[in-house]
Amino acid sequence: MNEPRPRYFQIGFHKCGTKTLHRFFERTGMASVHNDGGRLALTMAANLRQGRPILTGYERFEAFHAMGFLRPHVHVEMYKRWKTILEQVPEARFILNVRGIDRWVASRLNMASVGGFRWGRPSRGFGPPWDRPPRGLFERVEPFPERYRRHYELADLEEVVSHWRADWHRHIEAVRAGVPAERLLVFDIESDSPLALCRFAGLEASAARHYRHENPGLGRLGRAIVRVAPRQVQHLVPRGVRARVRWVLRRR
Repeated sequence: MNEPRPRYFQIGFHKCGTKTLHRFFERTGMASVHNDGGRLALTMAANLRQGRPILTGYERFEAFHAMGFLRPHVHVEMYKRWKTILEQVPEARFILNVRGIDRWVASRLNMASVGGFRWGRPSRGFGPPWDRPPRGLFERVEPFPERYRRHYELADLEEVVSHWRADWHRHIEAVRAGVPAERLLVFDIESDSPLALCRFAGLEASAARHYRHENPGLGRLGRAIVRVAPRQVQHLVPRGVRARVRWVLRRR
């Protein structure tokens, strides 16, 4: 009997090239999922709460990225459940995506002016504490730093940044110490070669051509557009067009 193909889990923080990794795996022909509008993390969490295997509902995928969901009332970080994934998914392999911590903090802070509206609530239907009563047709989504501050009841942005830095060091150290070396790739999105990804995933070196940076940071105009446009409207725009627009509106 053939052994199951490896599954790849990105277990670093967001704003560390999660979309870049997702698109790389997708272009190589793997079934890859990125966040799924928050449903990926919420479904995995609900599966564990209800005694189901963690990947129930996502069995067809081979690569998993951006397994997080944050609102002021709930913060789900399934990429930190790597121990559970190790136990339940024997073919699991892990990518710890990192970058310079100062640039990571700056990237998160650049989200301070990006909020927006979304239709519906991806957190509904998963039971407490995720469910909240609907508040009309549109849901206001606050900028990420403010959602984080409110959820952890922090005083100000300075305390938020201190919280982020401590969380970063704690998580990185735990992963390095706990994941078997043969099942872990620590990948610096700013300096490492995509050939390392190819070797880790058992791909030909030529697959490195599929690696390119996605979602460059937006400038002031780009952040203003994202803030006022509902995400469902944004996703009606073809992916290639969105990528070109982001490049034009990128931070200079």
